[in-house]
This record gives sequence, C-alpha cells and structure tokens, in this order.
Amino acid sequence: KMASLLSVPSAASGGRKAQDPLQHLQVTVGESVDDRTWAAKNVRWVRVADSQDVFVQGTLERKIDDSHIEARLKDGTLVSGEGFEANPPTLYKETNMSQLSILNDPAVLDHLRFRYRQNLIHTYSGLFLVVVNPYQPVSIYGADVAERYASAARDSLPPHVYAVADEAYRGVLRDSNQCILCTGESGAGKTENTKRIIEYLTTATRAGTGKRQQPGSVRRAQSVRIPNLSVAGTSGQQSDVNKKLIQANPALEAFGNAMTCKNDNSSRFGKMIQIYFDSNGFIARCACETFLLEKSRTVGQAPGERNFHVF
Repeated sequence: KMASLLSVPSAASGGRKAQDPLQHLQVTVGESVDDRTWAAKNVRWVRVADSQDVFVQGTLERKIDDSHIEARLKDGTLVSGEGFEANPPTLYKETNMSQLSILNDPAVLDHLRFRYRQNLIHTYSGLFLVVVNPYQPVSIYGADVAERYASAARDSLPPHVYAVADEAYRGVLRDSNQCILCTGESGAGKTENTKRIIEYLTTATRAGTGKRQQPGSVRRAQSVRIPNLSVAGTSGQQSDVNKKLIQANPALEAFGNAMTCKNDNSSRFGKMIQIYFDSNGFIARCACETFLLEKSRTVGQAPGERNFHVF
C-alpha cells in the first residue's frame, strides 16, 4: 500500500519566507561525471545473468559480436553479455523520457531509478505519466501544489499527476469528454493516484478554477449539461458535492479492497469513475461503475491474504 502522503506546508508564519511548493519536485543531485569524460570512457550497459540489477554499467573493452560485448565494471571486474548504449549524464535532468537520446530498456530503467532515488516519482514518457510508488511519505501534494498546476502549461512545471488532471479538466472546459487511465501492477499506486486526481478536481473547482478562462485555450463548457440537477447555485451546495465525492472512496475500498501478499490495500475489482461538470466548470455529479469483483475472496483466501476489509 502506498504510504500516506504529506501535504506541502503553507506559507510560514511570523514573517518568514514561504517555502516553494515545488521544492520537492526538483532534481537536487548533479552528475558525477561530465559528458566529455563519459564519452571518452565509452560507457555501455550489459545484461548480466543472475545479477540483482539485471543491467550493469561499464566501460567497453571489446565487441564479441553484433549484439554482445565485454565491459569492465568500476571494481575492475570483466563481464560479458548483451550490450546496450547508454545516455550521457546531462540527460538525467530530462523530465520527459521522450527527450532521451537512447531509449532501450536499461536506459529507461536507469533514468527512472535516478529520479526515484531523489524522491522524484513522476516522470513523463511522451504523452504518458510514469509514477513509481515511493513507499514513504513525500511532500508533493496539497492545495499549494495544486494551485501551481492550475491552468499551467504542461512543460512549464515538473511532472505531476496534478498536471494530468488539470489537462483533462481543461479539455472538459473546451467541450471535450476526457478519459484518464490508471494502470499498473498490484501495489503500483493506481488507487492512490486516482484519489489524487479526484483531490485535484475537487480542489480546482472549489477554488473557482472552472470560472477562470485562459484566452485562446480554455473557455466555459456549454454542452456539459446534467438534466434535472443543479448544484453550482451556492458555494455550500458545491462544497457538499465535492465532499461526497471524496468520501465515496472509503466505502468502495471497504467492500472491494483486501490485503494480499503484495499489497495491504489491493483493489480486487476494476472501476470506472465518471465525473460530470456543469456549464460553469463545477462538479455536478459523479457515477462509479465496478466490474470484475473477486467474489471468491469472500469464501476463501490464499495463505497470507485476507478477506475484504469490511469483513
């Protein structure tokens, strides 16, 4: 289960300078070697059998054939195996992996690992967002951060799930239905990131983002109509809808989530959450469809696993 994530602190009291809400989303560790030194070493990745890392990085010694090489590791050990090109150190600063010169398996995995070690769990891959479960509290969420991502250009800020939510929300304001797909293996963080998306949408609409127009890019949605329902008349009504939307998650998790060998809060069902907005960009209602519920868990569980939380 993804650890509970902390909100970024608000402005400090007592006249002290407020912290930058995005301070924990920046690369803070520089490269250990410059590109010229790196190029001179002719660095390569090697696939090694029975290695914990699978891919190891070393200096090219010789080519065995078209795909296999022999390389020397930092400790002087000679290894041989399938060889792959590596990216120069300066590209570690890239937030979108589509900008990498080399896009083979070890290069992509190494880039994600470099960012993960700095608690940078969000990385773009073209139009997609890759999120790696931090398994620890990280201060990259909350109203302060959400405000920075509201109506901001995607490439102007570090990668974040809020940016994906904001892009979809602005698409809705342009009269275009949007879909966000959260996929990954058990424990990857699908449930938690779904919560963050809902959190952003409720925060944005509560703050009046729906009424703010961006000339040439965003306008009020005119075709999103909910028959016989109007909740945006007062701020109290709107707040009540947002509150109910957030409070629906515990009920869904109680009856549909369970502890497994890999995840203490594993969703044992799929769900499609539909959020409807009125003509002013405020949340009007929400619908949730569930499917593929693991009903057999109610009568029997594998060793080390439990029934649904409610039981």
